[in-house]
Amino acid sequence: MLKGFEDNWSEPTSKREASYTSLPAGDYSFRIRAANNDQVWSESKSFARFTQKPYFYETIWFSMTVATCMGLILVMAYYIRVRTLRNRQIELERLLSERTKDLEIEKENYRGIVEDQTELICRFGSLYQLSFVNEAFCRYFEKRRHELLDANLMSLIPPEEQSEVETVIASLNSNRQSSTLETPFYQDDGQILWVQWTARILLDSNKQLIEYQAVGRDITERVEMDRQLIEAKEVAEAANQAKSDFIADISHEIRTPIHAILGYTKLGINKINKISKESIVDYLNEIQKSGKRLVNLINDLLDLSKLETGKTVYTFELNALSKTIDEVIAQFMGMAADKNLTMDFINPNLTDSVIMDKDKIYQVLTNLVSNAIKFSNANEKIEINLTNLEDRFQVSITDNGLGVPIEEIEAIFEKFTQSSKTTADSGGTGLGLSISKQIILDHQGLIWAENNPNGGATFSFTLPVRQ
Repeated sequence: MLKGFEDNWSEPTSKREASYTSLPAGDYSFRIRAANNDQVWSESKSFARFTQKPYFYETIWFSMTVATCMGLILVMAYYIRVRTLRNRQIELERLLSERTKDLEIEKENYRGIVEDQTELICRFGSLYQLSFVNEAFCRYFEKRRHELLDANLMSLIPPEEQSEVETVIASLNSNRQSSTLETPFYQDDGQILWVQWTARILLDSNKQLIEYQAVGRDITERVEMDRQLIEAKEVAEAANQAKSDFIADISHEIRTPIHAILGYTKLGINKINKISKESIVDYLNEIQKSGKRLVNLINDLLDLSKLETGKTVYTFELNALSKTIDEVIAQFMGMAADKNLTMDFINPNLTDSVIMDKDKIYQVLTNLVSNAIKFSNANEKIEINLTNLEDRFQVSITDNGLGVPIEEIEAIFEKFTQSSKTTADSGGTGLGLSISKQIILDHQGLIWAENNPNGGATFSFTLPVRQ
């Protein structure tokens, strides 16, 4: 038995040796007992003492050395790791700093590009609060940048247009990232400006909203051109219609006197031996009136043609305008008397030497006075007023007739145009006022019409004073 390693005796054996392996370090006592063949054991015991020393790697010094080395290794590993991480952090900070500088440069470059644009550029959030506006945007709305930032975009948009803007912005998403719309803006002076916007939604990598961007371009000129084109089209269509009406009126105006001439001529021929001399004279008078009417119509057409082609010849001489007015009044006294109309000439003795073509101004006065008589009700008064306005003379003819619809107050001076209130019953071709307007313009004057508060209309024209 090896005491210190085992507690019980080993099985008897005839071997004279014993072997142990992997003995731990320590003190041991090897004891032996012997027996005879009768299995009688001896009383005395033999033993041998020895000490098993530990292997070097089992010593405390080795463990301490290993622990120290491991500690040093761990410290070195930690130091290397920390240094590596520190170097990596420094490198990342350097890269971040460089990237930040690059981003700042790119941001400044972007800002410079945006600020140089003539388009209006802004950004805003879901509540329409402005987060960025460029200089063009500020100039357009005549506001400073700090006044616009954080302001609500809707405050710049007319109330009647806000719902459309909200609808367009609400429609933007990852599948429809941009849209266009046009909005008007009303300036304090009453001018209307038009802007075409391209609105775009800005999303992050997860397709979540960052903000919206809008780029605007002034299209006021284009809108105005479109409006003018529409108006020009309407004017052209109206002109074509007026021309068609003119042709119809001319045909009627020509046919009427011709039919009268032919009718009375035929009547006179068929009844020449059956009617009295007085009846023949009446027929001839009717033929003469129809002939004069036809000649007047042809003269108007010729005058219009000359005025349009600039071939009208004027004879400008010093004349008394009041004397010309007197002559026109005298010519129409009979026509006015037929309707029991009174014609009053105000300021007939005014000294009014004017350089003018007397025949052409006489023609203008004739047209205006005859219209006043034609469209006045019976038993009314027509006033002709001559006024000296220092640098020009003004002639006004006021009647108490039907007046002119306000929307036609300028159109009646255009070719082939007559007032809707008078066309049906008055006849004519609508050339008189157009001819009169061109004559007055060629005299460097103005001509216009206006309705009277108590009914009727006043037609006025001016002629510059040329001493």
